[in-house]
Amino acid sequence: MIFGKQSSMEAPLLTKVGEVFEVEKLSAQQEKAISSLLDNRDVFLSLRTGGGKSLCYMAFPLFYERMYQPQLAHVLIVSPLLAIMKEQTEFLKSKGFTATYIGKDANEDDGILAGEYQFLFTSPEAVLQNDKWRNMLSSSKSFRLFVVDEAHTVVHWGESTMHIQAFREWFSRTGEIRSLISCPALVITATASKEARKLIRKRLALNNCVDIIDSPDRENIKLFLEKIKNTVPIEVTFGWLLKDLSLEKKDCTRTLVFCSSIKTCADIYTAFLMVLDKSVMEYVNMFHSCTSETVKEKIRQDMNDENGTIRVLIATSAAGMGVNYKGINNVVHYGPPKDMDSFVQQLGRAGRDGCQALHLLIYNSRHTHKLDSDMKNYIENKDKCRRLQMLQSYDSLPNGKGIKHLCCDICSQKCDCEDKCCLQFQHPFHLYKTDDDSSDESFCMSDDTDFEFDDEDDDTFDVM
Repeated sequence: MIFGKQSSMEAPLLTKVGEVFEVEKLSAQQEKAISSLLDNRDVFLSLRTGGGKSLCYMAFPLFYERMYQPQLAHVLIVSPLLAIMKEQTEFLKSKGFTATYIGKDANEDDGILAGEYQFLFTSPEAVLQNDKWRNMLSSSKSFRLFVVDEAHTVVHWGESTMHIQAFREWFSRTGEIRSLISCPALVITATASKEARKLIRKRLALNNCVDIIDSPDRENIKLFLEKIKNTVPIEVTFGWLLKDLSLEKKDCTRTLVFCSSIKTCADIYTAFLMVLDKSVMEYVNMFHSCTSETVKEKIRQDMNDENGTIRVLIATSAAGMGVNYKGINNVVHYGPPKDMDSFVQQLGRAGRDGCQALHLLIYNSRHTHKLDSDMKNYIENKDKCRRLQMLQSYDSLPNGKGIKHLCCDICSQKCDCEDKCCLQFQHPFHLYKTDDDSSDESFCMSDDTDFEFDDEDDDTFDVM
């Protein structure tokens, strides 16, 4: 064991890990995960966004090579998005490791086959459909860890349902990789409901598995829900945000708006374009899988700066995984995701700095098709704490110490703290509707405008 009562020999290694990754120490969950993997046990690690899941596999080779000198420890990571592979590869290279991903550059293929890269990223499709890579894995003796990142995609993308064809069916076959390499598996996700965890364990053939499951609750995010009529124009629905942008410009609260499809994303962006002055539109951008790589990279760089130019990003779920956008204190869903795991992960983009943040789910009757039972229960709830309703999907409960007016819109109505700040924690959506009765006229092109909403599947993600 590496952890527990540390010897003087172990202390320098822990110091080195801290220096390499710029962390003061490893958390208890990180220590347990790495220790279990070194004991050759599979690990299911579900920590909230920002919990340091990736560090468990990034630091693993340092511990393994200290225990089993002079054996090298290579790590294979299955990742769902090209953007994640790029970001993690560059990060690891900046820390002095060798890292790449299959498909990055054909000139690197010989190096991959020769085992020159300590960290190798791939997608299920890229490795399972190509005999070259399958043979490379089955013949390699250097892989000591198999990682499945964003593991909820194994079921949410890989499984077909009665209503929906599998988005990327190869994800349901990710477990086949385990037949090619012999090493423990680290399965990581920020969100996996109890039902999703059962399916993931089965699909990935997790044996003698150590579960490290944290509550996904983000206590600093207040939850709101608003149902609107199908005929309400987009510019009316977002009148509060348009007004804030027009008045505050670069000082507008940084807001991430999630849409269920590329079409809806484009509709919202177009509505903003038609209402706002050109000088204000420089603070608005759009991100989905069909966005050019050049623009995507500019958006990532800007959103990694909490004082960046972009104050409102309208995006599909392509911007919901493996990103580290900073300074977001307002997340809006225009229509609910189809499953609770996606919902919890995306709302968790807010409040990463620990500040009080807001989440608003806006929906109409056209948005309610093809939802899983947990998501449907959430939007149909009228009187139960929204946080409690959400956490029940994860066998978890609120800590019970929260302030009602900071919890959700339902709890706010029941708050009797008599604190003078109590009424200040409302969503600007509601304040705008209350304070500006003329807003409908200001931002409405036509009272009869009826925008069609796209019921197609979610965004087409970046694939290899």
